[in-house]
Amino acid sequence: MKIESFKLKLKNNVFKNYIYLYKMSSAKNKIALKKLKALDTIWHPESTLVFKSSKEKLVTGRYENDEFIPLDNRALKLCEKWKFKYDESLIKSEGEEEEVEEEVEEEEEEVEEEEVSEEKEEVSEEKEEVTEEKEEVTEEKEEVSEEKEEVSEEKEEKEEVAEEKEEVSEEKEEVSEGEVEEAKNIKKVSFHNTENNNGLSDLTNDYTQKLYNYFDNLMQNYNSQITNLQNELIVERKRYDELTNKYNNEVNDHSETKNSLVKLQAKFDGIKQLFS
Repeated sequence: MKIESFKLKLKNNVFKNYIYLYKMSSAKNKIALKKLKALDTIWHPESTLVFKSSKEKLVTGRYENDEFIPLDNRALKLCEKWKFKYDESLIKSEGEEEEVEEEVEEEEEEVEEEEVSEEKEEVSEEKEEVTEEKEEVTEEKEEVSEEKEEVSEEKEEKEEVAEEKEEVSEEKEEVSEGEVEEAKNIKKVSFHNTENNNGLSDLTNDYTQKLYNYFDNLMQNYNSQITNLQNELIVERKRYDELTNKYNNEVNDHSETKNSLVKLQAKFDGIKQLFS
């Protein structure tokens, strides 16, 4: 009897354990959907899948880290795993969005290509302008060189005029000294002749007067020539100063043009590297 009762208890315990295990496995297989207050809908916490509503149990996305994530590839895989249905309209709209995005990208590429072609044309035009400016700078440089040569020639002419002026001054001094000595000698001769012969005195005085007149005319001619040379020197010096100022201005303009050319070349090189 004891053995039979022990066997009966053992069977009852085995049967109870089997029922317990069966209930536990059923509980595990049972899917529990809960209310999601943040989105005012229901969701499956274990898979993080969010449903459209309690009536329409269609998956619309996932809820992770207090953030709603729209329907994506991971959500679709979870739907397959947990045997949930998803909202197919969202898949279609995504496909349409992808098509729209592709069209937008194509339009952007076309716009970029047009902008690139326009920028290339602008670069070509700027390059032509730079070439023209180079030619203009070369021509200006040649003109400046010619003007510089002219200035040098005028400077040499002025130096020659200055030398001639010095020679005239020296001749004037020599003439003045000679005139003084001749006048003294004439006075001495006149004095002695007056004492010796009153008749010769008149002739001597007449000769002396003529000699003085001659030397006065000679001095006036020399003074006139010196004045003319001085005036010419002033005019030439003024012209020299004007040409010097013009040359300096041309040099400054050439420097500015050269700097502008360097900037344009740098800009052109930068744009060229950008599209290369």
